[in-house]
Amino acid sequence: MSSFGWRESVWSVIGLGLVLVSATAVVRTNPGSTLSMDSSGRAIVGEPAPWFSGWDRDNQVVTLEKLLADPETRGVTLTFFATWCAPCKRGLKMLKDFQKRLEEAGIRVVVVDFGEAEAKATAYVDALGLPFTLVTDRHGRMRGVYLEVERPELPRTVVVGRDGRIAAVFGEEGADYIDRIVASLDRK
Repeated sequence: MSSFGWRESVWSVIGLGLVLVSATAVVRTNPGSTLSMDSSGRAIVGEPAPWFSGWDRDNQVVTLEKLLADPETRGVTLTFFATWCAPCKRGLKMLKDFQKRLEEAGIRVVVVDFGEAEAKATAYVDALGLPFTLVTDRHGRMRGVYLEVERPELPRTVVVGRDGRIAAVFGEEGADYIDRIVASLDRK
């Protein structure tokens, strides 16, 4: 009789563990809530933003310093994407739909293609009708700076405040994505 109670306890613990794992998976994939993170690559919330540099469509170098030089800019949103990433496409469309709100809040949006040919990234951004600065990383130098080296997960949005510090890092976007971007800079 005592061994039956022991087995029952083991199965209860295993069952509880499965329920917790399932609940965690539901929370992470809930489309209603944006995944908030403490860091991505070397970008750590509250710390100075790591070096950022890439090329725009006009073959001009884009840096955080240049992006933040405009006195009207309260912050910069660096949104990393790839053409094959379905969640990235949803997030990019949200940024486009709320472009006016972001501009009024003083937030400059920069979309950064992750490791694809410039022509492919440009065609994708044009097809979506995105009005934002497109930056490409021709030499792959930002990998490991803003994304993990071993397993880069997309989408990834890094919000940099006027002070050059990381205000927020977001993974997959939910319905509250734009609100969370604006709120991250309101706290500064």
